[in-house]
Amino acid sequence: GEQVMALARQRVLQRWAEALRRRGDPRSLALAEWIVALDGEPRADLARSAMRLQALASSSTDPMVTVLALGRPCEPGVCRNVEPSQWSRLEPENVQAWLALTRMPGQTPDYLLERMATVGRYSRSYQQEVGELLLSVLQFETPGLENQAESELLLSMSASWSLPTFAPLTATCRRPEADALTRSRCEAAAALLWSQGHTLERAIALTVAGSVVPKSAGQRRLWESRATEYEAVRFHSEGGRIRLLDGVVDKLAAGQPCDALPLTRQWVRASIERSDWDRARAELQASGADLAELSRQWRSKEGRSALERPRR
Repeated sequence: GEQVMALARQRVLQRWAEALRRRGDPRSLALAEWIVALDGEPRADLARSAMRLQALASSSTDPMVTVLALGRPCEPGVCRNVEPSQWSRLEPENVQAWLALTRMPGQTPDYLLERMATVGRYSRSYQQEVGELLLSVLQFETPGLENQAESELLLSMSASWSLPTFAPLTATCRRPEADALTRSRCEAAAALLWSQGHTLERAIALTVAGSVVPKSAGQRRLWESRATEYEAVRFHSEGGRIRLLDGVVDKLAAGQPCDALPLTRQWVRASIERSDWDRARAELQASGADLAELSRQWRSKEGRSALERPRR
């Protein structure tokens, strides 16, 4: 069974790559090379795809192509990989581009924080854009082997996406000796992370703001409101996720694996079409639940506010 599924995934990847290459635009060509590693199996052509992807990124001015190349580098000595700094040169207003530089030696957190706060205007990781492009080449909507293979590969895409390194930012903003200018820059970076992206970015934003915005400050009320919203969304979405998994498990336990596929497929598509935050926030609004009550329940469960650091 594992061999059959492995072959099905390889066939799906080949169809996706062919469809993307027929389009011919830089994003589609880059994604065609990036998806080779999605099935997690050792592939003889993995190195060649990485080389082609790095070559595409070195000659492209599209930040998304650079992001894809950063996520699929060549092995040392095989080819010349694009530098993470290429992203910030192409898209300086994107706070995610500066976060990507935290992995480069010689980049100080204070400099990156200054860049995020002074030139940053938005936060975009391109994970959703990549997912939407993959959704446009799906071919098997009817439950079956290829349908399952596509769903598994879409999940692999989400699982293999490189997350930013937030530790240098949070460590810089938590320093007790941080001056007023540093605290102001930290709050500006936190506001950008809150404005767009996934639940993770909003959690980091609240943690940073909780460290640099005093309870006596006027803008603290805004962050308290955001914390209430975050806590309510988290508490509501955790229950929804459990109910969905229960439905899938029930189908599998009843010996109906094909009946479980549409539920899985539905969740995968919804996860890619909208960020986890946007999806959970919309579901909460539709439910008509009381945000303050859900927030209270979340704080009771976690033993803290989202503006406070997680307890060890």
